[in-house]
Amino acid sequence: MYYLLGDDASHTTLCRLAAPYLDGDITRASRPSWKNAYNRYLSSRQPHIPRRSGWGPELVDDHALEERLIRGFYSESELDDLPRYRDATFFEHGDTLRAEIHKDIEYLGGALDEFAARDPAFWAFFGLLVNFILCPRSRYSRGGADSDAIGVIYMCEPRHLSPQDLYELLVHESTHNIYFLDERIYGHYRSYRALPDPTNWCRAVMSGLQRPLDKVLHSLLVTTEVLLHREHNLGHDGDTRIHGPTRELAASARESIATLRAMPNYHALLTDRAIHLIDRCADVMTAF
Repeated sequence: MYYLLGDDASHTTLCRLAAPYLDGDITRASRPSWKNAYNRYLSSRQPHIPRRSGWGPELVDDHALEERLIRGFYSESELDDLPRYRDATFFEHGDTLRAEIHKDIEYLGGALDEFAARDPAFWAFFGLLVNFILCPRSRYSRGGADSDAIGVIYMCEPRHLSPQDLYELLVHESTHNIYFLDERIYGHYRSYRALPDPTNWCRAVMSGLQRPLDKVLHSLLVTTEVLLHREHNLGHDGDTRIHGPTRELAASARESIATLRAMPNYHALLTDRAIHLIDRCADVMTAF
């Protein structure tokens, strides 16, 4: 959502939640002060997640900290529509993998430095938004984020990804995090109790499956943001095995938008803010 909303609006989303936790004059607050206030806000909402004390994301190479952070990805929800969400072996990160995870962490650190040089403004915001990056193994997923662990993302085996796929996957997971914050401010659904009902599900962009509306909107916003990063920085001809070619992504996004808008209870389920975001995504897709 960084390019969809713009740099100022993205910062405003985060700072609006962090402002009550800011020490001193809001007009004189430094970036580290905002980071500290944001982390205090997160601690108030998710006390099970350790508080980050420094700037930027910590690349976690400590087994005990990794274990604590991973627990945030195992919270149960009625909106967990796929069996993998309930699999207690979703992650592997034991002692036998420490050497490989350490190599992944070192590689990821170098990659983040290179990425920051390509788009300094976005990666500065990424450093404000994201507190921890883990590199466990998973047979289900290349990366992930969770609304009960805002500020934490995981990247599985980043050394085995092309540079563009790794870049886009970090964009992908950071977009989930911005969307979580946006939802806490505005609310995106008029009835959360209605979301688990399969009759209210819709087509998700990336999987093509019928899924709960929260997954559908996340998929649409992630797709839009990946395409905007390609447009602004990455280009449309790179090695993109995870998200696929631009033309196919955009066509799938347009199909999902059409099925969303065709839902008979579209306005009854979605707030004005959610509909505004969908409309913004639709505007972007006209360029592809």
